[in-house]
Amino acid sequence: MNFNHDTGLIDTILTIDTTIAPPLGGTTGVLEIIGTGGVQLPVGTTGQQPANSAGLIRYNSTTGSLEFNNGTSWSGAGGSVTSVAATGSTGLTVGGSPITGSGTLTFTLGTELQGLSGIASNGLVTRTGAGTYTGRTVTGTASNIVVTNGDGVAGSPTINLATAGTAVTGQFVSITTDAYGRVTGTAAATSGNITTALGYTPVNKAGDSMSSAANLTFSGGGTLTALTTVPDAASD
Repeated sequence: MNFNHDTGLIDTILTIDTTIAPPLGGTTGVLEIIGTGGVQLPVGTTGQQPANSAGLIRYNSTTGSLEFNNGTSWSGAGGSVTSVAATGSTGLTVGGSPITGSGTLTFTLGTELQGLSGIASNGLVTRTGAGTYTGRTVTGTASNIVVTNGDGVAGSPTINLATAGTAVTGQFVSITTDAYGRVTGTAAATSGNITTALGYTPVNKAGDSMSSAANLTFSGGGTLTALTTVPDAASD
């Protein structure tokens, strides 16, 4: 430190030691400058940059900005952005790009994505036209089709036939069907069902007999008016 007794000013300070607390109080390791003015930093061009030394700071008059040295190189010179650009992709367009001074970038979703963004309900989505979508739910017809989880929220929808009537448990039963051909009821077959189905009354070999005379007409002509019973050979 060089003190000029003529002017009462300090001519030169090459090093300030902040490891020793000042006599009027203060914190070691901190350089405190009191006042409302400013601190004049060294000013010079890019070509006048001193040798690399970590911690150096100066004002670069070539770039018009502050710069500092990290021990290897100077950074911050020319620290201004001259252009900002944004690019879009499928379904996204960008307007106002690039910005070279001031401006606003606008991002617009494509028509299809805008339509999808309007869906607020859960469930299946159907495209109903160009850029229009709506929610759908799979439903069944009462008593015919049963649909579980038709909107697909809890999992994949499942479709099954509705229960109609009872299952057929015998081989020879009378059944009732609906208009779709489904069995809606079963019952034990009666002799009346059999006679109606055959169109005649069958004779039981085990012991049925005719209660009155019968006239049988043959296709070749002639009429049989009487029957004679012939015993089986096994009964002779």
